[in-house]
Amino acid sequence: MTAPEWLIVGRVGKPHGVHGDVLVDIITDFPERLQDGVEFGLGEEDGPSETHRVFRIRYHKRRWLLSVAGVRDRSVVESWSGRY
Repeated sequence: MTAPEWLIVGRVGKPHGVHGDVLVDIITDFPERLQDGVEFGLGEEDGPSETHRVFRIRYHKRRWLLSVAGVRDRSVVESWSGRY
């Protein structure tokens, strides 16, 4: 069985607020690929090292403002900065 193929759609920026939301730079021509409820991989360019699920996504100053299911701590998303 082969591993699933992943598309890079964004790059994690800085945390937003104190409840685990994070800003993500959009680097896809199809931003609708990332929606509420979608599972996404978090990793480097060579593939994801962990997966999460989008709880809520909205636009904020030409970026995504992402709430991740089960993540409500700013310190968790701080370590994601720069990852795809």
